Amino acid sequence: MKTLLLLFASAFCALAQTTPDCQFTYTAAIPTSQTPPINNRFTTAGGPNGCSAWTFKYWTNAASATSVQIEGAADAVSGGVHAPTGSYTALTVAAPTGSGTNPATVATAGGAALCCDYYPWIRITVNTLTSSGAGTTIEVRAYGYRNNSAVNGNGGSGLPSGAASGDLGGNYPNPNVVNLSHVTNGSLADSGLVNPPVHLQPTSPGTPQTGNSNISGVGTFGQISVPDGTYSLPSIMFPSSVGIYSSSGSLGFLVGGYIDMIMYAARINWLQAMTTAGGMPTVTGCGTIGAQTGGLLAGTFVAGAVTTCTPVLTGLPASLNGYACLVWNVTAATGVPYGNIDSNSTTSATFPAIIIVAGNKMRFQCGLSY
Repeated sequence: MKTLLLLFASAFCALAQTTPDCQFTYTAAIPTSQTPPINNRFTTAGGPNGCSAWTFKYWTNAASATSVQIEGAADAVSGGVHAPTGSYTALTVAAPTGSGTNPATVATAGGAALCCDYYPWIRITVNTLTSSGAGTTIEVRAYGYRNNSAVNGNGGSGLPSGAASGDLGGNYPNPNVVNLSHVTNGSLADSGLVNPPVHLQPTSPGTPQTGNSNISGVGTFGQISVPDGTYSLPSIMFPSSVGIYSSSGSLGFLVGGYIDMIMYAARINWLQAMTTAGGMPTVTGCGTIGAQTGGLLAGTFVAGAVTTCTPVLTGLPASLNGYACLVWNVTAATGVPYGNIDSNSTTSATFPAIIIVAGNKMRFQCGLSY
């Protein structure tokens, strides 16, 4: 009994201060339909209110099983007299959670909220009323409303319905929170968490790749100002058109009030080559340089009319201490690489003299910095 009352609290209590436009009571001692039915047929001259939103409630005495419903029928005229067609349809249960069922089947007491069917004729039908002793009876009270929102929400004291918007998604009465853009640090009380997790996002994300479940796209990573402490940072997912590159983990350290990130990898499975970008370095030491291809950290250049090439690559992205680079003669096809010999230059790489033929194509790669 207590469970039932709580179930219908949202549907019925919302109507506590809404005056019904239609109401009637029906009493029965056996399974039967209400006769005569209720005339709900409005006219241009007035007449009944034409209710399309209903609630009904009932109680029984000495009944072990009950099934009762509210139903409606279309109008038919015979000999100038209006009457129901004789075919009745159970009214539709309202949208809000807790509106019950039609028919209602709790043995001792119950009810339902119905919306939004309009029928010119309304009646109560007792489908089942199983006696458990003397004086078996059922008492039903129905309340009707012209305004559907009185039962189905979005009006008066009813529950809301329809599509949610703003920070909410889905549909009422049970929408989901989909946007927290209006939530700021100043609007939240201290949660009491010690060293809460910090999640990095790209400050200028590139095009997301299919299947990437973490940070998407190629972008520039900024710094996040956080309270003093040590934090665990998420593994970085490198995007690929054919898969995902992942590291085994990462560590965060506070440097000057900001988090710097150091990745470490027990094993990285590369599914596709990473392409260098950002323009091309300036190449000197090999005569007048011809065509160049590639990017800042890997590419090719054609040497000028010289027989000795001492390549110097400048304009590399700034590193902490320097680069570990290689250069080799593609045209000669010897496969012999030459490493840079500069002393910790953070933006350039200088190589030893290499004997070449004028116009040879040279390839370089600066894959690692330190």
